[in-house]
Amino acid sequence: MASRFAIKRLTSEYKDLVKSPTPYIIARPSEDDILLWYFLLTGPPDTDYEGGQYIGQLRFPANYPFGPPNIRMKTPSGRFEVEHSLCLSMSDFHKESWNPAWNVSTILAGLLSFMCSEESSTGAIRASPEVRQRLASKSVKWNMNNVVFQTEFSDIMDQIKSQVPQAEVLSEIKVIPPKPEELKTGVLPKYIIPKSSLIVTPPSDNSTNSYVHPSIRQNLVPICVVFSTISLAFYCYTIFNK
Repeated sequence: MASRFAIKRLTSEYKDLVKSPTPYIIARPSEDDILLWYFLLTGPPDTDYEGGQYIGQLRFPANYPFGPPNIRMKTPSGRFEVEHSLCLSMSDFHKESWNPAWNVSTILAGLLSFMCSEESSTGAIRASPEVRQRLASKSVKWNMNNVVFQTEFSDIMDQIKSQVPQAEVLSEIKVIPPKPEELKTGVLPKYIIPKSSLIVTPPSDNSTNSYVHPSIRQNLVPICVVFSTISLAFYCYTIFNK
């Protein structure tokens, strides 16, 4: 059972994360247990994980922040063993190196940094860039079939389905995260289907988070031209027949 101080500390950290999101990281506590957190890491640009999203879990001790959490990953990435405790300086493998000043944000930022490196540790694995990129392209689809994602990140799942209606039947979906400077403005991640005839892309004017199928966008221009021509002809007809 969580101590009163742990509850207060974790509640405060969650409020801070909501107020000031950390780039490429979403984290939230379970509704049933403040000591159990789930997080979603988005692969940063120019890495083997670009376009992917990865679910993980933090299990905090009852005496947090005076003890470190257990850290596990759930989504296959080619970097970590799934459902395996990770040996990191900020995990429960190294209680002697834990710093009570660390928080959820710094823990996950450190985890993401470690993920993008090639350092070795218990729970970490090696894979070729091709394997990691292939897993990244399949990660969003994998998450959508995962119970934790369906339960803890149902809002994100609904967002994916609204942007990519074909998400339930396609295996590859790529995520484009907001830029760091866009986080506080509420800009949502965008999801696309790469390497497919069903590719969806954002409007060129960046006026919305919605995606438009290329064939629809291509048809918009001639439709607008025809509509404008008809409108002009009708206007001229009205003027000259008064």
